[in-house]
Amino acid sequence: TTYAAGNGMSLSGTTFNFGGNLSSATTIGTSSSNTLKFTGIQTGASTDSLMVISNGVLKKVAVSTDVPSYTASNGLTLSSNAFKLGGTLSAATTIGTTSTNTLTLTGIQAGASSDSVMVISNGVLKKVAQSTVGSSSSQWTTSSSNIYNANSGNVGINTSSPGVSLDVKGSFAINRTVISSGNSSSGSAFTPSSTDYLIAITYNPGGSNRIYVQLPAASSSNIGREIIIKSESGTNQITVMPPSSQKIEGSTSNIDMDNFDSANYNTVIRLYSNGSGWFIF
Repeated sequence: TTYAAGNGMSLSGTTFNFGGNLSSATTIGTSSSNTLKFTGIQTGASTDSLMVISNGVLKKVAVSTDVPSYTASNGLTLSSNAFKLGGTLSAATTIGTTSTNTLTLTGIQAGASSDSVMVISNGVLKKVAQSTVGSSSSQWTTSSSNIYNANSGNVGINTSSPGVSLDVKGSFAINRTVISSGNSSSGSAFTPSSTDYLIAITYNPGGSNRIYVQLPAASSSNIGREIIIKSESGTNQITVMPPSSQKIEGSTSNIDMDNFDSANYNTVIRLYSNGSGWFIF
């Protein structure tokens, strides 16, 4: 018998080899158990074709037709083969959140008073100058931890036509600080703080003991400040001491309130600062 090679086979002497031109459509069937493997695959290049399968038929296509070229747009950047969030928005963009799926920003840096404030107008983020937030007009101004009214006119409470710098059409309350225990020596005298106005004595030391109150230092920052010292306990054994190196009514002497009047209900003193000392109304 004379043999010949056909359809993907070659004949060399008396040896048949797999490898040759296919002369008819050929199917190689595989399964999960009987798989098809290729060994000795060589390294290719980007100029080589890609093998694809179309309806089970092997075909080749150019690399450029199967691997698209990517670019970044609308808030994204592309570095090598990595896309990153961060870039110029080229279209209106919406990020939706809910009470469950919230949006959290971490690593927020500390700002400055000259920075803008972010606001939302109909869901759109906008920036406004910080000085415009909080008031439709700039009547109040901050200075360090203080706030003051920058209005050149008067301030009214319960009146739209104040006639003086501060016009209150209604009642007002002052800070009442209570002394409810004794300080029988001048070395332990009570000194009002910057928030104390009415000093109410509710303690009666009894016997020859006294209650000592030392006024705070008068200075340019508290000119016109008032302090009222009033006995609510019936005692008149109260001594008011001037600040160190300062005077009350031009004298460095203490003032004993029991010298005012023998009637206990008159045991009260009201003083004010002129910036360098204290005076009695």
